[in-house]
Amino acid sequence: MQNKSGIMETVKEIGRNILKQKVVLMFVALTAFGILMADTSLAFIISEVVGRFSRNSFLVLALIIPVLAGLGLNFGITVGAMAIQIGVFISVYNGFTGVTALLVAIAIGIPLAILFGWLLGKLYNKTKGVEMITGLVVAYLADGFYQLLFLFIFGGVIKMDESTGLIIPGGVGVKNTIDLDGSLKGVIDNMNFVNVAAVLLVIFIIVGIVGIVIKRKNGMDSKSDVQKFVLKVVVFAALVAFGKTPFFAETFGTDKILFINAVRVASICMLAMALIKFVSEKVFDKDEEFNMAGFAIKNVGGPVALYALTLLKPIQDMFFLSKIPMASYICIGGIIMFNKWILSTKLGQDMRTVGQSRSVANSSGINVDKVRVIATIFSTVLAAFGQLIYLQSLGTLATYNQHTSVGQYSVAALLAGGASIVAANNGHGIVGVLIFHALFVVAPLAADTLLGNALLGEYFRVFVCYGVIALALAMHAWKKSPKKDKKAKEEAEAKPEA
Repeated sequence: MQNKSGIMETVKEIGRNILKQKVVLMFVALTAFGILMADTSLAFIISEVVGRFSRNSFLVLALIIPVLAGLGLNFGITVGAMAIQIGVFISVYNGFTGVTALLVAIAIGIPLAILFGWLLGKLYNKTKGVEMITGLVVAYLADGFYQLLFLFIFGGVIKMDESTGLIIPGGVGVKNTIDLDGSLKGVIDNMNFVNVAAVLLVIFIIVGIVGIVIKRKNGMDSKSDVQKFVLKVVVFAALVAFGKTPFFAETFGTDKILFINAVRVASICMLAMALIKFVSEKVFDKDEEFNMAGFAIKNVGGPVALYALTLLKPIQDMFFLSKIPMASYICIGGIIMFNKWILSTKLGQDMRTVGQSRSVANSSGINVDKVRVIATIFSTVLAAFGQLIYLQSLGTLATYNQHTSVGQYSVAALLAGGASIVAANNGHGIVGVLIFHALFVVAPLAADTLLGNALLGEYFRVFVCYGVIALALAMHAWKKSPKKDKKAKEEAEAKPEA
């Protein structure tokens, strides 16, 4: 009887966990149905999703920090997109191309994003409890100023040269569409994978040395920390050198590589990280409780299994069309690591505390308003970088409406991945982008097959975007309803003490 009771409890627990993912399951079901109905190959759908993932993931992951800081879903990231678009226009107008155009756009757009994020954070502090509505309204208000800048100030107040081809005939206002081909198009996507890895290695070395110096000044110098840093540099340098060998240069010395090869690279990198962890814990820290078997299963089994999957013919056929821009994916990996790192710091812990309870945070001596402003700035700046990745990948800038749906579609993708107004993580963002954009790909194709009208699929996509946001808000309101809170309290009081 006891075993039967334990099994029933396990089954109930699994059921509760599945129920918690009802939004994700709904999207998976819709996507699966669309794939079955779409008259196209699975390889084509995967190829499209892989491309969309590289363009949109950064924007979605920029939403995580404000959620954890108690600001909810930051629809205000639209102002970050506007900031970088101003930088992109000025860069292209002045004739910059390639990496120079990218750096100029960043130099202009990111300071603007910091300013806009600071102002938005200040406003959120004045409107505690209704930040999401505030973000939506601010996005529309900011769009008005943005339109004024591009329709009248550029050319009207600030004289512009029509010969650039970016100004409306008559000299006042910017054209509706700016072609980024020859200036910014593919600047990040076309970066050589091995060279990007080498640049990241240099950045890692600089940041690591600075961190060691700071620790030494604060009296926290540790021989073990230096040893671990040297080990990481050696392993990462070996990986970069590995990519430059003649055997791998043809495959990995390009801007875009096959998805299968990218998975193999990721598997090798995961094994390298496992090696670093093993040496750090077993050799440097001399952990006497180190469990070799558990470590191997947890850190080695996964990468080896992942690499083995890429050798299977059905998997290779499924992904044979998919080529991914490695530099863009490295940027996505960068923001994932940044989100994990920032939340492990003192500032990140303060953000979590503020998100859980502002009163507790205040009593703990945390400057709540300051933490909320910093979280908003982070989100706005990351959104600006995300929009830049999106624009260089797309190759065109729709001057007056490119930014308008950034907030809504990013929020919808995050929610589709299982996030909520009060809880979000990198996993929610990644899963959300995959299934949300998979549905975006198959919806018009399925509608064309079933109803003979692809436009119905387009309408459905818009409906899904706003529908998932409305559903999430309704569920949050239901969870916070007085009746439910009262019922939960009564149930808790009725339970006998253990």
